Amino acid sequence: MNLIKKRQQLLDKTSYNKPLVFLGTITSMIKLIEVCDDYDIEIAGIIDSDYYNNTETFCDLPIIDTEDNIDNYKEYNFFCATNWVPINDAISIRNRGKRNKLINLIFEKNLNCISLVDRSARLSKFSKIGIGCYIDGTVNIEPNVQI
Repeated sequence: MNLIKKRQQLLDKTSYNKPLVFLGTITSMIKLIEVCDDYDIEIAGIIDSDYYNNTETFCDLPIIDTEDNIDNYKEYNFFCATNWVPINDAISIRNRGKRNKLINLIFEKNLNCISLVDRSARLSKFSKIGIGCYIDGTVNIEPNVQI
């Protein structure tokens, strides 16, 4: 299986034809947007209670709602954009808690969470990529790796 088929297999596993909602934000959001653009994934916007009613957009994406109203978005795909950083400053600790909360919400509500893979990443045909993964550019995923 070549790289294009491997990526297509990832795309086929989850209905990528549905619009995507980002859960939370990240300073490098533009990288996620570019991957979506590469695969023609429509982005509906961002659900983030920290930004909703405080600002209208983040990286030119609309802030559409809070996590409290997630049931109104069952027909969308989701990606948890809030980052996890192993630094023990107050913001990083808060972000880790927020990310865990959003991941739990994905599982509790049985939301369709997709993975995003940069076009320049190399995925072995013997690798396994789970849900909610972001594989950045020029990354090489070796055989027998499970993420």
